Amino acid sequence: MNESKKSRLLIPLLVLALGGAGFGGYVLGAKNAGAAVPSDEVEPAEGEVVEVGVLTVTLAGAGSNYARVGLAVVLAEGLGPDAVSGRLPLVKDAAISVLAGKTPDDFRTPDALARLRRQLTDIAREIYPDGEVLRVVLTEAIVG
Repeated sequence: MNESKKSRLLIPLLVLALGGAGFGGYVLGAKNAGAAVPSDEVEPAEGEVVEVGVLTVTLAGAGSNYARVGLAVVLAEGLGPDAVSGRLPLVKDAAISVLAGKTPDDFRTPDALARLRRQLTDIAREIYPDGEVLRVVLTEAIVG
């Protein structure tokens, strides 16, 4: 084949390849767009932060270690402290139960603290099933 025939074949082949790749990307993009988080599962905007308090508990394991942990709850936007004040003692009680089962190592790494936050958040969401509490934050965590 001479050079002119090659270039005449190359251009349509490139157009077909690019067109096919573009169409494939469009189809996959449209398919994955439907896989986005459904609107009923979108997390509401965060609002006020309400202090739960500081808890001091004896930790599990050998020795007489203790943890001093400050907790707060992040409310859904538009809610105030009155929306959660009545059941905050239940959050404290549940947190004491969770914390008392921990060892000092459960406070030593960022991953361990993140697990603790998730665990406390799950409990708070059970106590406030209407979505008042979005998450629990640690305002302090001291192990001694």
